[in-house]
Amino acid sequence: IVNDTLWNISDDCYIDFNKNGITFGEFDVYTKNQSIRLKGDLPGTYRDTIWVEFDEFNLSNIDPLTIGYGVDVNGFIDGTLQFYIISDRLTFLSDLDISDVGVNDYVIGDARLDARRNISKSSIFIDAVISGDSVSTPLLELYGNYITSSDVDNLDFNLELNNFDIALVNSFAKGTLSRVEGKLGGDFRVGGTLKNLVLTGEADLKDGACRIDYLNTYYKVNPSDYNYGELSPYIKFTENRIDLQNIILLDTSNQKAVAQSVITHDYFRNFNFNVDAKLNNFMGMNMLPKDGSTFYGTAIASGDLKINGPLEDIKMNINALSNPGTVIDV
Repeated sequence: IVNDTLWNISDDCYIDFNKNGITFGEFDVYTKNQSIRLKGDLPGTYRDTIWVEFDEFNLSNIDPLTIGYGVDVNGFIDGTLQFYIISDRLTFLSDLDISDVGVNDYVIGDARLDARRNISKSSIFIDAVISGDSVSTPLLELYGNYITSSDVDNLDFNLELNNFDIALVNSFAKGTLSRVEGKLGGDFRVGGTLKNLVLTGEADLKDGACRIDYLNTYYKVNPSDYNYGELSPYIKFTENRIDLQNIILLDTSNQKAVAQSVITHDYFRNFNFNVDAKLNNFMGMNMLPKDGSTFYGTAIASGDLKINGPLEDIKMNINALSNPGTVIDV
């Protein structure tokens, strides 16, 4: 029994432990209308290959492995995975379709993962696509080569986002952010290695919004109907750096803050923030009284807000005047 589901093993299957390794023969695990089949040799040398065949396999079956990380994966897999050794490292080929891909009850769309050998480049060519309602324009496509013959700079991929719904963030930010929404687009290059990932390119966020739960404030971010004038918002990724310029935030009274930010990191580890925001009669806090609260109330201000430092040691420097409507109880 796995995840409250009774699974069966085919009668004619076998596992052979021999001096050369482990061989699976028609090892079919199934329940009702879904199954997994293993056949071949568990990779130990370049001669060994094992195939994993999926038939309507429900990704919820792996919830016991992911739920401890706060992740509930959904979807149904059909197709084949092939694992083998090349250049002394484990490599895979694939021909997979995944329907109704979702995370934490949020359905993203349908996905396809193709991976095949590119002999001329000593690489594996990978094409991963997530499609939404529009079949012609995928929400996300990652395609390019994983260079198996190199230990450095072995990723060479393009990443394209087309109106990708960032509401997915709600699943991972509970207690910090809620009501996250918006459409993200952009073209990127993905390089480096899996350990030291390099992402470069520009992103475009439209009609974003979120609620900061602790402050009880709700903001629109880069609304498409806003008159930007000479401001030109953009998000730019370079190696170990993210620049966010002229990001517009509107509070529930349509009052404005304009933020500039530089975020540095060590290959997506050890993030450090440098944020400079200009506030104009802007609601920065709307906290309700709670048991144990040392302060609460509403803060509306005009002036400058600077935020600096790593997440574990954020420092704020506020040079602003409180405006009518500010009421804070301490």
